[in-house]
Amino acid sequence: MIKVVDIVYHCHTEYTAPDELLKKHGPTLGFVPFLKDQVEYSIVRHLAYEGFQSADNIRYAFFTRPNKPWQIPLKTHRFIKSIQPDIVLVHGFVFPLQVIALKMILGKKCALVLQHHAERPLRSVRKFFQTMADRCISAYLFTAAEIAQPWLAAKVIKHAGKVKIMTAASVAAINHDRSCCKERLGISNGPTFLWVGRLNQNKDPLTVLKAFAQKVRQYPFAKLYMIYQTAELLPQVETMMEDLQLGGQVVLVGKLPNEEVSIWMHAADYFISASHAEAAGYALLEAMSAGCIPIVSRIPSYTTMLQNTPAYLFQPGSVAQLTDILINLDNKNINKESAAIKKYFQDHLSFQQVADSMLHMFNELYSVKR
Repeated sequence: MIKVVDIVYHCHTEYTAPDELLKKHGPTLGFVPFLKDQVEYSIVRHLAYEGFQSADNIRYAFFTRPNKPWQIPLKTHRFIKSIQPDIVLVHGFVFPLQVIALKMILGKKCALVLQHHAERPLRSVRKFFQTMADRCISAYLFTAAEIAQPWLAAKVIKHAGKVKIMTAASVAAINHDRSCCKERLGISNGPTFLWVGRLNQNKDPLTVLKAFAQKVRQYPFAKLYMIYQTAELLPQVETMMEDLQLGGQVVLVGKLPNEEVSIWMHAADYFISASHAEAAGYALLEAMSAGCIPIVSRIPSYTTMLQNTPAYLFQPGSVAQLTDILINLDNKNINKESAAIKKYFQDHLSFQQVADSMLHMFNELYSVKR
């Protein structure tokens, strides 16, 4: 059986309980139980706690370490070496020195895989170490080929053959009755739009508001609900809502627990995202699992995830394109499109599908190293 270690080097010092951290990392770990009978899987995390656990044929190890770019977690590396893994999956591209040190103690037979998490190539000395670390790495995981291009252009990744394109994260599918969710939240029947994200420049809520104002002129009963974790642009959002007279059609819900967000996604008809860049798009994945129809920016990760679906895409920052989509929506097809989105998620983007892709990659790397 192939031995795999899954490690995050960043130390989440804000967490003292392993269960809380594992819940936070749920989107990138939810596929693991689907591999428990085919892969010997060990999960290594850093937080303000040290200890070991084992559950459901999965091994967990927790260590603490200072968050310094040059610090090598020797205790963590000794533990990993004791497992004698065939493959180590490292989350993030910003730990080149640690990756080099790990490879030195594990040797040639162990394959190292780096999973991209929205990082950009580093600069100066740290970029040099990223380039050096490339010699130690067997594969890089990206959600879209275009996202890998800056790394290839910077020659941090020297061989394009190392780049693997796959959706390596997902969300747990929760089934709520749509009509019950609408009733619980006091939402009338469509068209209902939902925004979930940070109110910042990258998420671009102002583009959404400008386009939605045009939709409201055509359909005054349309509603946009905005759930946001951080509020950097909240003053600008509130000012624009007032200027565009959207007080009755846009509701600023604010921050909610994940469980409540799921209720909103089952109640809404459409999910809107105007992001300029996303590595994975967890909110989009959750919306699709609920059957919420995506209206999203045409960025690499979204385009890759949504191919062959009845989703609507527009160029990032294009108020005109988003307006055109909103005005020309055929609300008669909501139920049909919602069912198609939900089925596509189950067939292509669920944790089971992530596990299948991961297992294929693990077997491929294992056969090469042997």
